[in-house]
Amino acid sequence: MFNLKDFFVKNKEISQLVYGILLIILIIFFISFNSFSIIKKYKTGLNESLNHQAYFYAKSIYTLMKPNLNDTATLQKQIDSLLDKNSEIINFSVLKESEDGFETVASTDKSLIGKTNSFYLYKFAWQQPDYQGVATDSFSASMADNEADRDFIANLKTEGTNWFVALPMFDESGTKKAILSVVISSRFEDGITAKNKMNSLLITLISIAVVIMFLSLVLRIWDYAFLYKKVKEVDEMKDEFISMASHELRTPVTGIKGYSSMIIDGSLGAVSKQVKDGALIINAAANRLSVLVDDLLNVSRIEQGRMQIALKPMNIHQIISEVVQELKVQADQKKLALIYTPANIDLPLVEIDSDRLKQVLINLIGNSIKYTETGKVEIIVETVAKKLAIKIKDTGLGMSAEAREKLFQKFYRVQTVKTKNITGTGLGLWITQQIMELMKGSIEVESIEGTGSQFTVKFPIVVMK
Repeated sequence: MFNLKDFFVKNKEISQLVYGILLIILIIFFISFNSFSIIKKYKTGLNESLNHQAYFYAKSIYTLMKPNLNDTATLQKQIDSLLDKNSEIINFSVLKESEDGFETVASTDKSLIGKTNSFYLYKFAWQQPDYQGVATDSFSASMADNEADRDFIANLKTEGTNWFVALPMFDESGTKKAILSVVISSRFEDGITAKNKMNSLLITLISIAVVIMFLSLVLRIWDYAFLYKKVKEVDEMKDEFISMASHELRTPVTGIKGYSSMIIDGSLGAVSKQVKDGALIINAAANRLSVLVDDLLNVSRIEQGRMQIALKPMNIHQIISEVVQELKVQADQKKLALIYTPANIDLPLVEIDSDRLKQVLINLIGNSIKYTETGKVEIIVETVAKKLAIKIKDTGLGMSAEAREKLFQKFYRVQTVKTKNITGTGLGLWITQQIMELMKGSIEVESIEGTGSQFTVKFPIVVMK
């Protein structure tokens, strides 16, 4: 049976993507909904305002005309005067009740005078008390059932929305005499509304465009995150494989080294010079392979955070002396002077892991011996600004400024005519730098091509309380 929850748990990336897309769609929907709601509320509020304005006009005109309801000529003059003073008034007329409806007796439109009209709005208005009338907009009025009413509206309608107001007119004695019909244009207000609506729609479209751009960016970030996760998984598999392969190689390599050494020193009996020379080649190759295996194991431990560091305050003089003694054979084989003459064996204490410091020194001093053809390799220990500095200085090949920038990168080796026959993995200095960081120390290099190099490792001096 299909389980939706299990599906999303197993496909976390898909569920996150779907969630993000739905969230963006909802944001776009709410932005659009909010914009159109604001426009609608604004239009509704404006219509109410225009309704009140139309009523105000109609009542003001009615108050002005009330004393002259029985004088048609005076009414017409007042209408003409009001029309000249107010451009928003499209039409207003005074109509009196007749047998067929309401006859126009005075109007801004002279062609309507003397004509009878049975417009439904007039009938409603005639039923209202004094100063109480009816009003509607041109759109609602145009939906009238009577075709004659629709034609009447069509003849009066101009661009935009018009408001129709009809008031019953009473004379001074309180007798109902006529209907006041006022048609007011809202062209100015419609123009403002259209402009605001356009601005609002433009802002909405810009907001939606920004959201869509954000969505594309989020999708790209998710894509990168998904790719990163896959790369990380592959990288972890690679680290596990290297770790496993290195462990598996260590045993046979140790066996090869052991048996080739026994052949060389005669422990397995006398052998010919040819066999002994072959054993020397095998032993040298096994030693190089052993270094590679150790380097790969160290890389794996560092990258997986499994390298153990036990920091303790100690004097490094003894460690340096042991490393120098161990590497003296290599220096002697190349007829190099390996010099360590400390000015004071009572050195300040530093917090280190003795085994890891030994590994660092073997790597640095060993490299100096490897890349020095003639001259010397010197180890100097001194205090510099509350730090203990160990300097390994040689008279070797040196390196360019460009090579120094890449020196501590994984698998990087200086490639020149003089170094092409020197073996190495390109991992030693990267491992050295990582170990120094784990021991809260630092490593620096200075070098001049053709003159030599100087590697300096520094540790903070421990202040004993």
